[in-house]
Amino acid sequence: MLRARVHVTHAVSRVQRGDRHGAFALLDTADGLLVDARPNHVRSLAVVQRAGLHGRVGEWERTRELLEGVALTVEVAPRTRCLLHLNLGLTYQFLGRYHDSDVRLRRAHQDAVALGFPDLAAAAVHNRGRLQLLLGNLPRALSLMEQARALGGDLLPPGAVLDRARVLSEAGLVDQAMETLEEGEQAARSGGIAHDVAEADLERARLALLRHEHADARRYAARAERRFSRGSEHAWAVRASLLRLQAELLAGRNPEAVATTLTELADGAARASAVTAEAAVLAAEANALVGRLEEARRHLARPEVRRAASFPLRLQRTLALAELHAAEGRPDLVRRELRRGAHRLAVEQARHTSIDSRTAVALHTRRLRDAHLDLAIATGSPAQVFDATELWRGVSQRLPPLVASPDVELARLTADARRLHAEAYDAPDAVRRSTLEAAAREVERAVARRDWVQSGTASAPAEERPVTVAALRPLLEQARAGLLSLFLHRDHLWAVTVTPGGAKLTRVRGGGRVVEAAARLRADLATRRLAVGTDLEPVIERSMRRTATSLGEILAPVLPRAHRVVVIPSSTLASLPWRLVPGIRGRVVTVAPSATFWARRSVPVGASSADQRVVALAGPGLARATTEADDVTRVWGAGSRRGGTVSSGAALRAALSDSTIVHVAAHGVHQDESPLFSSVVMGDGPVFAHEFQRTGVGAEHVVLSSCEVGRTHVRAGDEALGLTASLLATGVRSVVAAVGPVGDDDAHAVMTAYHRVLAQGLDAAEALEIASAGVEEGRLFCAFGADWAPAPVPTGVSETARTAGSGVR
Repeated sequence: MLRARVHVTHAVSRVQRGDRHGAFALLDTADGLLVDARPNHVRSLAVVQRAGLHGRVGEWERTRELLEGVALTVEVAPRTRCLLHLNLGLTYQFLGRYHDSDVRLRRAHQDAVALGFPDLAAAAVHNRGRLQLLLGNLPRALSLMEQARALGGDLLPPGAVLDRARVLSEAGLVDQAMETLEEGEQAARSGGIAHDVAEADLERARLALLRHEHADARRYAARAERRFSRGSEHAWAVRASLLRLQAELLAGRNPEAVATTLTELADGAARASAVTAEAAVLAAEANALVGRLEEARRHLARPEVRRAASFPLRLQRTLALAELHAAEGRPDLVRRELRRGAHRLAVEQARHTSIDSRTAVALHTRRLRDAHLDLAIATGSPAQVFDATELWRGVSQRLPPLVASPDVELARLTADARRLHAEAYDAPDAVRRSTLEAAAREVERAVARRDWVQSGTASAPAEERPVTVAALRPLLEQARAGLLSLFLHRDHLWAVTVTPGGAKLTRVRGGGRVVEAAARLRADLATRRLAVGTDLEPVIERSMRRTATSLGEILAPVLPRAHRVVVIPSSTLASLPWRLVPGIRGRVVTVAPSATFWARRSVPVGASSADQRVVALAGPGLARATTEADDVTRVWGAGSRRGGTVSSGAALRAALSDSTIVHVAAHGVHQDESPLFSSVVMGDGPVFAHEFQRTGVGAEHVVLSSCEVGRTHVRAGDEALGLTASLLATGVRSVVAAVGPVGDDDAHAVMTAYHRVLAQGLDAAEALEIASAGVEEGRLFCAFGADWAPAPVPTGVSETARTAGSGVR
């Protein structure tokens, strides 16, 4: 019996090295040694291991037969009993028996906890997370896998890390998925686990497809296919083959041959590899593209395709249907499918209570958006193009404002990050500062992981319908405004200009230069403050003027002829200082995340609540902060209050929760790499953008008198992240913030004048234009979101308000 057990154990290591045949030979030897023995724990373990080998090559029915054939008698060792439930749970997933899978995995977890096997308990929780991935519930999948990670730590195999990378990938969190993937691949290589090394290539191919890096996707998938084939893991080789063929299809390589091969796979090997739905959808898309419409319809009609729960796969089915209807010459049906795709995105986003993951899933809609814009642009209709851009632009902004549940552990981690940043700020030497900043970044990663795993609601969202040109025109007439909607498509910059009189579609000539100039202007703004008082200062000023002039010349043909302009920027132009650009300079400007946001949330002048509450807060280390906060308070009189000499983060969060207008004079930081850790610095450390989703925001208008916190990082799907974007996502109608560094004196002068004008009942954008007159750096402040105006301060309430002029003091 001992020799038999050694052979069984050795078979596992053979599998890990990719020697499937050697593993089966060892199990055959073990069976021979046990042929005359009475039922015992080694025999049952050998059956469980043999079943696992059949699972590796995709023979899931054979795996099920073997595992279900094990009688749970006293001869089955407790650990083997747990393994049997665990492996059956996984097997049922591949067979599509999801309820049975959940039952077995819960039983495996229960027994593993009772019998003291923490590694198997963690594996059971992890595989329940994997099941939620198959069911399409990504927040729940992330939550369970993170629980398993906390339970198992280093006890979980590298494959579990690769599963987490897959969930992060499907959630659209590509950078985080890549980081997790590298962790899993390194562990697999260290342990010599050939399967997991090949699976890492498989996930790299999937991520490359998400990034539209088709050549890289094909290379990684082909390498994974070779590795799986060498190990005789045919089911996994089929999965790799599907990704390789998808990359070839998207790159336009031999579409006829790809369609034929995909059809053969969908009708054959994919069925035995538990990827029937994926193969059928791909085959449908390929056949539609080459004109084999009956074949495409046949694949899309398969029950497995209709039952698919994976969010990316459902979107891919939507795209395949749209391409089929396009080939049939039915643009009406194409638009119907595309609208369904946008609704599916909204439903998926509504599951997520994290701004990060809610905005990330829009990455999967890029091909749908491109297909819609191709169709709309081909018509030449400005209204149809506008409708297409609005359907896909910032879909999360059309959902109810995001409010996540409080989380004690997340609050603790955030407090740790705040403390470390505060200590780094005060550190006496560079080495200590660097150490503390590295520790803060590590805690930030833990915060992000915790934030992703918070489960959301699966209920249907109360989604706003996107505004149309017809609905927008009377609103623009009422506001005496024109709207400029910019978007990038197929490497070209396009514009839809909407005025009360009509709409115009234009491909912007020199659009590439607009993107380059915007990047150059942002870089000049960042370096200008460092060059103050040096010989470089006038050089940078001249460069900025030239760049702004160039932008103005290129954009001049598409600018609406109106004093008030609503700008809907493309992703690359989101952080542009619009009020510096000739042609726009001097106009009243609002920069909105979408026309729908502006139309639905704009408040007419003087229409806001008369019981408005105003709070002014000051942060540390800023000489003008307390004076500015005092000045703002005096402007608003009895309806305002100060938040203390130097306000805490708690005071800011409380003000955002229960005030109408919140003014914050403090240092601010925008982080492009981690936009949800963009922050304003208060007395006890930074307040991060991601915190707003959990504290609740009731404020209508927020003024951030800080450097550069008006900047935005825009993801695919025109989903914005950053301090300003987070405030708008959590219910604030309007934010005034700067997109670059502003001198203290200029900021103080403009902000004090701004509130004097705002208190008279003018809207934010107009008040900002008046307050900035004659102050060049004041033009770096911009009004974001919707047009918003307060109820004016009654005459006599405030001496400052009554005597306010229209310019800067």
